[in-house]
This record gives sequence, structure tokens and C-alpha cells, in this order.
Amino acid sequence: MEPPAPPPPEPSPTPGKIRTWWHPLLASLLRWQLGSHYQLQEEVPVGQKPLQIDILLLHQEQGDLPDSARQILAGLVEHLGAYTLLEFKSPTDTLRAGDFQTFLAYALLYRAQHHPLLDPEQLHLLVLAPRLTRPYREELRTLGVTLEQHESGIWRLHGGQALHPTWVLETEHLVGLDHPLLSLLSPRFLENKVVVYELLRQGGYTELVVYLGQQIIQFQLRGKEFAMQHLGTDNQMAQALQDLLYLLPPEERLRGLREDQLAQALQDLLALLPPKDRLKGLSPKDRLKGLSPEEHLEGLSPEELERLRQLLLTEKKPGSSSPPS
Repeated sequence: MEPPAPPPPEPSPTPGKIRTWWHPLLASLLRWQLGSHYQLQEEVPVGQKPLQIDILLLHQEQGDLPDSARQILAGLVEHLGAYTLLEFKSPTDTLRAGDFQTFLAYALLYRAQHHPLLDPEQLHLLVLAPRLTRPYREELRTLGVTLEQHESGIWRLHGGQALHPTWVLETEHLVGLDHPLLSLLSPRFLENKVVVYELLRQGGYTELVVYLGQQIIQFQLRGKEFAMQHLGTDNQMAQALQDLLYLLPPEERLRGLREDQLAQALQDLLALLPPKDRLKGLSPKDRLKGLSPEEHLEGLSPEELERLRQLLLTEKKPGSSSPPS
């Protein structure tokens, strides 16, 4: 017998975009908080081929952002410039060798297409990723780029090919009330969503948690077309929404939805609840309403069926009292 042929080698990961549901979620959160101060564009083309930058922020309104927005966006808003290109690695993604050069190439293509004489200091580059990985550090070192840590999880890039003000934000470390929005993009959020939700809610960021829940519902209402375009959509979104349901008061869960979306949203919400929670508040009679006799018996164990049979026999004995009608 000949040994089985060796499996074909797995292709090495190439730099580029892995589009997940986290990307439109981040865009929605930024658009909500930045308001008219910045114009936000998603998946911005940087050439004739389908090369796209995750998010472009254009500063367009003079004056400071509201304090509330600066608090929610802490850790990120301090690094925005007149033009800001944002590369986002979701909590389930990672930085690879080649990612820095790809982002830099996109930035240069954007400049060449739109603002070829722009002062490099006016264009800021932000990388949001779970952590700085060894392959990414080696790529920076190869290109003569050095890292300066400003605080835990926030790194400034200097020298070499870092032609523009560039920062890497490690979302793994930027968690807690000092970084409300970044907490929702962290791997720790996936590990224990309820703890993060509750922390933000107790810190006065209930509106942020409510907005997140509304965005997840909106994504679910967009159905299969949305899921096909964003990896990891169904399971992660369903779990995130289910965790939210246990924390938000009922009046907040569907706030902001149009009337034509409420029925579908309610069905989706109910589908996420365990059976015991769906039936809360219903009397035994209401729980069985609309079921046929056969359906009443479905799911009963042999012991329960035998007990029911004995009860029925007792009811039929002469002289036994009948239940009130």
C-alpha cells in the first residue's frame, strides 16, 4: 500500500483585508460620536483596482468635539488629524508581516490620487489591532521604523518608512472606563461581554451600550446579504445580542427602530432567548394555548406520561370530584 499523498501546503497569509461585522460597527460608532466634526467614509478606493482603506476621517468642522464624545473615543480621538486613515483588525484578526507596507502603500496611493502635495504631517495613520505581534515588529525593524510607547497599548512609530504621524493602538490593553469605545473592540470583550457591558453601564455609558445593541439588531435585520459580506457575523452577533438582552431594560432594547422593523426585531430577539425566558410572565394556561392534545404531550418523559395517565384514571373513578369548569 502506497502512503497517502501529502496534503498540499497551506497558502501563507497575505497582507490584505478580512472584512468582518466589526468593521461597519466601528464605522457606525465613530460616525455617531464624531458627528459633523468629521466626515467618515468607509472602504475608500485608493486606485483603479479594488484597493480599499477601512475608514477615512476628514476633519471638516472647526471647534472642539463635545466632552462626551472625547470621553467615549478616548485613546483614539487624540490621534486624529486633518486627514486620518484607519486600518482596523477586529478582535479575531491579527497583525501580520506585510500589513504595515500594505497600509503605507494605500496611504501613498490615496495621497497620489487626491492630495499629492499634502503636508505629510496633515495625514495621520492609525492601526487598531488586538496586539503588536512579533512578525509586525520584525517588519517595522526591517524598514527602519522604531516604536515609542506613549502609554500601555499606545505606540507611536518613528523613522524609516513611517513618513506620516502613525500610531498603533493595542485594543487588548485599552479596556475599561478610560477607553469606552475601544473596550468594545477588544479581545477581552469577546472573552467576557457581560463584564464589559456592565462596567460601561455602571460608568455612565449606558447610551453607548444601547447604541451597540441597536446596531447589532440593524445588522441582523439586513439578513443574509450582510452576513455573506462580513465574516463571523451570525454566531458572534447573536451571542453579543443575547448577552445585551440580560442587561438592558426592555424599553431600551428596541429604541430607535422604525415601525416596519419592530416585528422582525422582536422575532429575532425572542429566538435568542432560552425557552424559560420566553415564557416568563405567562400563566400555565397561556403557555399551552393553541396547542393540540398531541402537542401537549410532546417532550414529556415516560415517567411524566405515566403520572399523567394515573391522574386521568383517578379523574374517571366513580365518586371522584371533578375539577371546576
